[in-house]
Amino acid sequence: MAPTYDSGIPSDWALARTDRLATYMVSLFNHTLHPESNDAPQIPPISLPNLCEADRMVGRLVRAYLCIPDVDIIRLAETVHRRRSEQTPEQDLYSEDDMLPEEVSAGWLELTEPAVITDQADSILLWYLPGAVSMPNQKLLWEKMSLLQKPLLNSIQGQHWRTSADLFKTDAAIKGAINLSPSWFQQGRHAGCSKPEVSSLLKGSRKDQSARGWIEANTDQLAILSAAMAIMHPDMYVTGREALVQLGKWAAEEGQTDMLDVLKIWPTPAALGPQRATSMV
Repeated sequence: MAPTYDSGIPSDWALARTDRLATYMVSLFNHTLHPESNDAPQIPPISLPNLCEADRMVGRLVRAYLCIPDVDIIRLAETVHRRRSEQTPEQDLYSEDDMLPEEVSAGWLELTEPAVITDQADSILLWYLPGAVSMPNQKLLWEKMSLLQKPLLNSIQGQHWRTSADLFKTDAAIKGAINLSPSWFQQGRHAGCSKPEVSSLLKGSRKDQSARGWIEANTDQLAILSAAMAIMHPDMYVTGREALVQLGKWAAEEGQTDMLDVLKIWPTPAALGPQRATSMV
């Protein structure tokens, strides 16, 4: 059955498009698993390349859902804990060569295909989705990271635990760590005494608007990733979505024009933080 999301998202928000895409992808996922149902997905009004990308994502999610390798999750957790406690900075984690014989015989698996890892109650702990994003789209996402090159480089300063130069490869084409959010509390301040604001890189008063430009340039790709979250973590998608609805109402009441402008282009019910050379949702 196709999901229905409560109204509240203005039609001109990017998140409204994400909702339509999420409805389609969730319906396609369910219909693929249960083809006998008559609830055929309705194709949303998006471009053919993005529709193909969305279908590819759903295909990987279906393959993962149908592949549950036999992993002793308790034994795995014990092994990881042992290795973490014994390793030195020069050692690699999880090498089969230096594992205990009983750990190897327990079925240490190298995952090469889409799969889900579950606990003993069959709750999904991990979705492993190699190839979920096509190579052309990966290339496109990487090229668009150049929009953030300046703020990323400017983020590397001092000995801060996240942005020390020692954390990044000197020959990396793009490096740094920034956070992007439509609502941000200043650290060390009580919520009752301080109002949330958009991330500094997203403020309309900034001369450099590359962060907003990066979000707008990746709207479609971020919408597909967010719609995938509606399949993997439906409650998280709905909760994040509702948070943005309420945030929009509050911003309108408080006259927070910066926040309203960012919410209009914000395509995901999650915070975005391109870190090092990776964009994450």
